[in-house]
Amino acid sequence: MPDVQRQPGSPQRSRPASAVGAEAALPERRPRKRPTHLEQPNLTPMIDVVFNLLIFFLCTGNFNQPEGLLPSRLPKHHGVTSGDELPTTPIRVILRQYGSGEHDYTIQIEQRAERPNDFRELAEALEALRESPAFSADSQVIIVADGNVRWDHLVNAFNAALVARFKNISFGTR
Repeated sequence: MPDVQRQPGSPQRSRPASAVGAEAALPERRPRKRPTHLEQPNLTPMIDVVFNLLIFFLCTGNFNQPEGLLPSRLPKHHGVTSGDELPTTPIRVILRQYGSGEHDYTIQIEQRAERPNDFRELAEALEALRESPAFSADSQVIIVADGNVRWDHLVNAFNAALVARFKNISFGTR
């Protein structure tokens, strides 16, 4: 085994003597210096965009003070115009079956004291409602029936609304 020289403080690796002399001829390697500051992105374009947005919003903003405490935009015309329609409540016809017979039913027009006895009287009552100022032919008629009402009674109530010349007839549930 060749001569191995060991330098104080060197690791315990064994090296041949010829290698030690060769290393002495090479310059000593220094550790690479790391940069002390990190590179940062260029903020100038972002600042330019922010200032352009600020100038844009300052130029387009409306800084006029409205008159009074509560600003409002009132219509130019005074009063109610003819185009304004008053809301109407639908006419609800309620059918109830209280027995199993053909004539064991009641007819009621909701929020009305009158109770028609048959479907001819229902048609007359609905026609009187259509001619009143609160309703028109376009007013909605809703026929509401209990679950045990015969089908022909529902059809007769629908026909009574048609005889009264209503156009918007529908069926509803309780």
